[in-house]
Amino acid sequence: MMRDIPHDDLLQGPISAPDSEASVVAILLNYPAANDDCEGLEPSHFTDASLRLLFAAIREQHGKGPYDVVTIAQKLGGALSLQEVHAHAQFYANTRTIGKHVKMLVDSAKSRKLFEVAQAINSMAYEQTPVQERIERAASMISGLEDKEDFGEWISAHESAI
Repeated sequence: MMRDIPHDDLLQGPISAPDSEASVVAILLNYPAANDDCEGLEPSHFTDASLRLLFAAIREQHGKGPYDVVTIAQKLGGALSLQEVHAHAQFYANTRTIGKHVKMLVDSAKSRKLFEVAQAINSMAYEQTPVQERIERAASMISGLEDKEDFGEWISAHESAI
């Protein structure tokens, strides 16, 4: 049996984890080695524009070498001031919890995508195109949400038997 969802609950907007976003950025600004714990996290997973910008700058600079609050502020070229970057670095965060925060951000981003797909599927119900075509489009949209694992290079059954 499906539970009835009040209409207001459907209109709450995008799903986000603002404290996790702030925590991840603060941890990375203070402990660059924590970048190793951010596998799979992308700037698009952040809903706050300044934190998305900071995360992207941190990840790019980490790939090039050491960084600190000053080098990140310089890299941003005025998009955020040194004081603003420093304020983000002061957010209380514990390096032991970065994995939890990364997972929350990735899950929130997936939930936002699911919400978008659900809205698109909902509007498909009112289209005049053939039902089977709409079902196939909906299934395709849902399958696009699934995690894609890297299985490496495909080999044929014949090659693996040799």
